[in-house]
Amino acid sequence: MKIYKIRNKEGKYSTGGFKPRWSREGRVWTKRSLHLYLNMLKKEVYSSNISWTEFYKDCELVELSETKSESINPILFAIAV
Repeated sequence: MKIYKIRNKEGKYSTGGFKPRWSREGRVWTKRSLHLYLNMLKKEVYSSNISWTEFYKDCELVELSETKSESINPILFAIAV
């Protein structure tokens, strides 16, 4: 099973939420939970003056194997708003 984390340019991971904090461990998402999280962010952007890009600009979506702690395929993180 693949799991996902969002990593910033300092190498820290997102804790999730609308105003995420960054930590060494961060939050782990499955494909479905990541999809739901990104949809939640998209809806919140429309109802506030804060853009998700304030928090996730220059971040990567890191795909990991559930049994390994190494990155399999880091890809550039982008959301089509």
